Amino acid sequence: MVVNPKDTLWVEHGDVEFTPEDMSEKKDAEGNSVWPNLDFERAVSIGFFFNSEYMYGLPGREFSFRLPYTDEQSGPYRLFNQGYSTFGTNTPANLYGSAPYLTSHATDHDASVAWLNSADTFVDLTAARINRVKGTLATFVSEAGAIEFFTMGSSLHPQRVQKSLADITGYIDLPPMHALGFHFSKWADISADIVIERS
Repeated sequence: MVVNPKDTLWVEHGDVEFTPEDMSEKKDAEGNSVWPNLDFERAVSIGFFFNSEYMYGLPGREFSFRLPYTDEQSGPYRLFNQGYSTFGTNTPANLYGSAPYLTSHATDHDASVAWLNSADTFVDLTAARINRVKGTLATFVSEAGAIEFFTMGSSLHPQRVQKSLADITGYIDLPPMHALGFHFSKWADISADIVIERS
């Protein structure tokens, strides 16, 4: 993994317009920018080059397990907690929450990055080549905050990378007994009688 390839580090000072090259080129079919109009007055950005085309992570979306590259139509992956009453299937839009964790897998190594910024964040995945090595350039752009991240890697097994993440963030608890059983969505059209009947 290469941190800050192609000079992707960007920290806003408050009076400078934020228009990195890769953002200004992203347009939809009608010529509008796919990046929403956010207050990027204190924006931060940095990129990571993974020498693999197989990218995974950024959970919290109804999409394929392997992350495809972003393009003009799909736009960047958005990391922001929000609730939708309805959402489409097979879409890169985030559902309720998001985890800013990205990992790559190759035949001889695995590498990951955990981005620690709670502001509205966008992740752009593009094909890249550095020193004749094909891979993926992942650019994180956050609306505000500081640049904080953890990088992890292993040439032995992917489990070592996942264990490093768990050592940093903590291990997942088993669900409590009362959480097992019938669940319903807060958006579902369901009556109290049905809930009592199924409980």
